[in-house]
Amino acid sequence: MKKLVRAYFQEAKWYHGNTVPRMEEYMKNGIETSVIPNLTAASWLGMGDEATKETFKWIITQPSILIPSSIIARLLNDIVTHER
Repeated sequence: MKKLVRAYFQEAKWYHGNTVPRMEEYMKNGIETSVIPNLTAASWLGMGDEATKETFKWIITQPSILIPSSIIARLLNDIVTHER
């Protein structure tokens, strides 16, 4: 949750500072603001006995499956909000 709040704060600094970040910076920050890592952790909570400490430690390491999923979610969100 702290990573998400820090990422939102970074986006707010870019917005209020009239700064356009480089794509690499934006995507690194966008992985957190896509909320996929948080949704993954929340989803595990509903799985009963499968939600072990090891599972949450695995999610915190940002496994390779979460990174592309987060990037896709971030870009799809950006496309939809840009069209409005």
